[in-house]
Amino acid sequence: MKNKGYTLIELIIVMAIIGILAGASFVSIGVIRQARRQTAVNTIDSQLSSLLVRTKAVSAASNVSDKPLCMVITKRTDGAYAIMTATIDGSGTIDYGGRSPNTNTDCEAILPKDITQIKYVYNDSTQKAAAVSSTEDDNLVIQFLKSDGSTLYGGGKYEVYVRGGRLYATIYLDKVSGNHYIE
Repeated sequence: MKNKGYTLIELIIVMAIIGILAGASFVSIGVIRQARRQTAVNTIDSQLSSLLVRTKAVSAASNVSDKPLCMVITKRTDGAYAIMTATIDGSGTIDYGGRSPNTNTDCEAILPKDITQIKYVYNDSTQKAAAVSSTEDDNLVIQFLKSDGSTLYGGGKYEVYVRGGRLYATIYLDKVSGNHYIE
């Protein structure tokens, strides 16, 4: 007897194998996205630690009071967030030192595009009034004081949103102590 095609059982087995592989790939994609998002939040946290250490290590001569060191989280033209070190002049203008957030080599870190918004939530109206005047909604400025590690700008909480407008994580930065943690 000649075999002229597949049996129904063979077809069901092949479809079951394809279904299992498709399900596994969806799970893998979800795990990869979760890892990228967590890495982005950890990057922000580690950059905060780095800025605090650098602020305390910079001598008074190289970090004069009219141009203090700060960290800026800014949205690039491609939609990704970049983390850059900059200075703030006496009028509150951010100086990137001729660098651009749109150039990968000029940034300390670039967050994945899964992070659609980083929102700074003011704890009270005095914090909002003390914010750097030249910053826009897509520029978040954080500055520590060399003397005690407290924050001059940026104390409060940072909500990190992912696609679909879903809150993924919150980074808390204590204004008085400069301590920060992820929730």
